[in-house]
Amino acid sequence: MTNTERKVLSHLFAGLSMADIAALYHRSIKTISAHKCNSMRKLGVDNDADLFLRLRRDVALADNAFTD
Repeated sequence: MTNTERKVLSHLFAGLSMADIAALYHRSIKTISAHKCNSMRKLGVDNDADLFLRLRRDVALADNAFTD
């Protein structure tokens, strides 16, 4: 996954809208959507619900790695 794709997912997980992220990076909503879609494909998820479950799980795993 590219650095930009990771940033987009991070912002989405933090609650920003696609429009907010597009404005933040001075890109179109279509460009941000493409980054999100590419990320979803690479993660093997098909919908937003599965994407957020995957992100939540990965964040929990990362948090546990630093506390163990």
